[in-house]
Amino acid sequence: MIYQWRHLVFGFYREQSPINDSLEDKCIQNLVPSDILASSTVEAKIAKMHMNQEIELETGTPMVLFDLKTTLIRISSYIITNDSLTKEDKKNLLSFIYQIVLYAGIVRSAIVAALHMPLSQLDGTRNLKLSNEVFTMVMKSVIKRFFSRHYLKAEDILVEDGAEVDFEKALHYTCTDLSRLTAQLWHECGIHKYDQGNCINRATFMEIYKLLTNDDELSLKFLPHIHIEKWVDAVLRWFPCKNFAENLHNEPLSWRRFTLLTLPKNYDDLFAGFFGRACIACGLVPRMPFICLLCAQIVCLDSCCTIRSRELTSANENISANEVERHTVICSSGVGCFLSLNTSLIVIVCDRRAALWGSVYLDAHGEEDRNLRRGKPLFLSKRRVERLMADWEMQTFEHLIVNFFN
Repeated sequence: MIYQWRHLVFGFYREQSPINDSLEDKCIQNLVPSDILASSTVEAKIAKMHMNQEIELETGTPMVLFDLKTTLIRISSYIITNDSLTKEDKKNLLSFIYQIVLYAGIVRSAIVAALHMPLSQLDGTRNLKLSNEVFTMVMKSVIKRFFSRHYLKAEDILVEDGAEVDFEKALHYTCTDLSRLTAQLWHECGIHKYDQGNCINRATFMEIYKLLTNDDELSLKFLPHIHIEKWVDAVLRWFPCKNFAENLHNEPLSWRRFTLLTLPKNYDDLFAGFFGRACIACGLVPRMPFICLLCAQIVCLDSCCTIRSRELTSANENISANEVERHTVICSSGVGCFLSLNTSLIVIVCDRRAALWGSVYLDAHGEEDRNLRRGKPLFLSKRRVERLMADWEMQTFEHLIVNFFN
């Protein structure tokens, strides 16, 4: 954590005036590396420590690989649990930490966004203008630093074709996500309690930023230019490493909330929209179609999609698996939520097992029509949908009457 903090703030002390240097610092500056290693004086030991820190910052893990949410929580926890600080002191220190990590997040997001853009978008970034001066400066500086190296051609790291990157959206998402986490942390730890009407999840980034900092806009003073240069250079040094650039290319610029799709109010509309669609795996119209409620793709439980796969087991042996299980692993990391089109039932799939949750579509009397035998019109139940959403977001399915089965 100390290493991460030095990465985040190393540029600030460089802007101090040389007049303020202490006598000890002047002695250190007069020592050459060979004298530092050979000497045993206190000044030399301090100089050696500083030199080791500089080497560590140069060769260590680059900031772009940090999980900044974790960094924020870990550093903030030291302030929150410090009993010698007043509540106001804690708030001021936490506000500073938040801003330092926020600006690091902006640079990190800019680096990833620059690597996502297609080659055709590069020329247009010269006249790039975003919603505020910080976003604009960071994005332009990152791109300029990336492609100012004679040994690194844009054609080598950018894709030729593809959708243009919305830099504003990418940076704004990063700021909003980190700010909401910080506000929630302050609220839960009693640093700053929010009333019920001030919903953090619905507030905009600048609304939360003002609450956390008492500032109306972002400021460049928290982002020394040397930060951008060092962090981009660290990424460039890691480019020769195996899969490094590929992993950055594959990292999404924003995340969709882990929530289910919005279903139509009438089951007939849902049935008409998906009936007769082909399975994404085999290309055939399935007899038992399942709709993935995360991505809206059709998968089938038929034998035509039975596959031989090693990725669904820890043992080094082949097992039979169907397309529903395979799609669950790929789409939702092993826990899937499907709607069986022929029965109207919600099916929860987890660890190669399944459970019937029930149906979110009820008839006029508030009853399910499992397997659609009665042929009554079915309508979306708001209460059932809210319960399913709550169960899914919390991953709690203990209320299920039917146990998971293979």
